[in-house]
Amino acid sequence: MNPEQALKIIDGIEEVRGNLPEDGLLVEEALIDAKGALKKQIPETPVWGYMFSDWIRDRMKKAGKGAIADKQTYCCPSCKKSLGQSVFVKATHGMIYGDPFCKYCGQHISWENISGGGAE
Repeated sequence: MNPEQALKIIDGIEEVRGNLPEDGLLVEEALIDAKGALKKQIPETPVWGYMFSDWIRDRMKKAGKGAIADKQTYCCPSCKKSLGQSVFVKATHGMIYGDPFCKYCGQHISWENISGGGAE
């Protein structure tokens, strides 16, 4: 069973959750956690975004480091954190390869449709 199939089953269970007994809140909480974990197993393509958070970028700009602050990189589509330039900039045969999972949130990352080095 793949994550997409498991999510369909969980969605079906969620439709009947109003009929759960009193301790059904624990079951509902477990289903929510399971659904979140399953969604992170479905590979997503990185998004193009800023290497640093807005707060850090503002501080860097005030310190006269605007060029570095505005640097962009590939980010996790779930948590929007940088996937790390030193990790993913390994161009091989026109493809960029990086870690298969985000080190911050665990989102499965698919690098298959990424080529070159910039926003598409």
